[in-house]
Amino acid sequence: MRLFMFCHSFPWMGPALAVTLVNLSISALVAQSSEVFTKPALITVLPPALDGLEEAVANQIQDVQIQLGDHALASTTPPDEVMESFGLMGRIYHAYEFFESAESCYINASRLAPQDYRWPHLLGDLSEKQGDLEKAVLSFRKALELNRENVSSQVRLGRVLLGLNQLGEAREVLEAALKSGSDVAAAAQSLGELALAEERYENALSYLQQALKSQPAANRLHYLIGMAYRGLGRLDLAEKALGQSGIVGIRPSDTLVDELPELLAGERVFLIRGRVAFGAGRFQEAVDAFKQALDAAPRSLRAMINLASAYERNNEPQEAKKWFRRALAIEPDNFNAHFNLGVVLKQERRFDESIMHLSRAHDIQPNDVQNIWEWAQALYENGMHDEAIVRLFGLAAKAPGEENVVLQLAVYLVESERHAEAKYVLTQAHLLFPDRGLTAMALARFLVTCPDDDLRDAVVAIPLAARVYHAQPSIAHAETLVLALVEAGRKQDAVNFLSQRLAQADEVDNNLKPLQALLSSLKD
Repeated sequence: MRLFMFCHSFPWMGPALAVTLVNLSISALVAQSSEVFTKPALITVLPPALDGLEEAVANQIQDVQIQLGDHALASTTPPDEVMESFGLMGRIYHAYEFFESAESCYINASRLAPQDYRWPHLLGDLSEKQGDLEKAVLSFRKALELNRENVSSQVRLGRVLLGLNQLGEAREVLEAALKSGSDVAAAAQSLGELALAEERYENALSYLQQALKSQPAANRLHYLIGMAYRGLGRLDLAEKALGQSGIVGIRPSDTLVDELPELLAGERVFLIRGRVAFGAGRFQEAVDAFKQALDAAPRSLRAMINLASAYERNNEPQEAKKWFRRALAIEPDNFNAHFNLGVVLKQERRFDESIMHLSRAHDIQPNDVQNIWEWAQALYENGMHDEAIVRLFGLAAKAPGEENVVLQLAVYLVESERHAEAKYVLTQAHLLFPDRGLTAMALARFLVTCPDDDLRDAVVAIPLAARVYHAQPSIAHAETLVLALVEAGRKQDAVNFLSQRLAQADEVDNNLKPLQALLSSLKD
């Protein structure tokens, strides 16, 4: 299920794909594997003292601390989610101005994701707020190195350099920001202030008027414009500008920092709790949290879709469908609601309805690979085989790196007796990714079991099967190698291989019965 408006990865194909090629199961060839994630050196995050806070606020922070801490420290938590947990906790501390704790969280998030510009940028904001401008410069520079397109980091860096009186570098950074065409008002104002400091009054006036044109309500600019006129000796215009001066200034646009207040209370808090619980597999907790989010914002699409997703994972499909449909009643073209509802209906084998929603989701986001995958499966299960195959061919072109797509496409083609196309698909996938064992074994299996004798090729299959077997000597891989040897007319080699394989086994158990039966059949 997809949670609404949260970035996270999801294993959209499942742990193993049950694939049947002719009469032998490729699912037996799929070995489960897991990656061990070694966290880089992290620093201790000291929680802030919550004394003096309102009880509701203190409880909120403590709840999120516990949930995020448990999620981050769990051995099964993916590395990107560990990083996001530290980043989220840092932003909450940041929003409540617990700067020391926020800094530790951001440092850990940055160590876990050293190419993510968000954490050095937010560290720069922390340092600037605490008056440590030299440290802020280092952080904003790092953020800008990681994301040259981030104008917020450029403007913030330029303003801090201006505060340190490093005018030459400040000018270079701010001029680059102004040329980008984003946040013109803040960049132009800063360049105007810089020009005033250098007594370049004509330049100052030009920049400040550009800033005022971009943000006419920023009446504090009139004071700076008055100073520029005074420097030029145009006292009448200076007096007029000063008379128009007010207190409304220009604040640099900074999405990362501007979003922080949203974390303080209301719907967002409960969405955070629900997301953490969902990610940790505590689906009843997620349901409860998303219900509270809906209480805070009864027409919130985010809350509705997240609640429906949590209900689905909590094995309450009727509730899930109800809330997905309520979301669609508010926003009929919501991709997440159509997609998730389509998946639930597919699981219930209500394929006509599922196809309707997955097709609509495809109209809204035609390049979403997970939706196409689910749609193709629903079509095939509904007996619409040719259309499902067309969708999978398209998906394989969009996502050539998704091995399971190719394998499923091959299955559909074989079951539809389109054997030549199946061979082509598996061969091309193997040529594109020669190191993939599952694809290599699927191709080998096909080449020795295909009902069309003209498409068999044991000469190609033997080295493929042998390489995969030696990399992972499973029962199923041994079977495939034996079948390839027999197909090539090397029956005695197959008998010798099986005899040796069985002799090397520590003990005879039920797992070896397929090989024993195969050996007996070869000896008869």
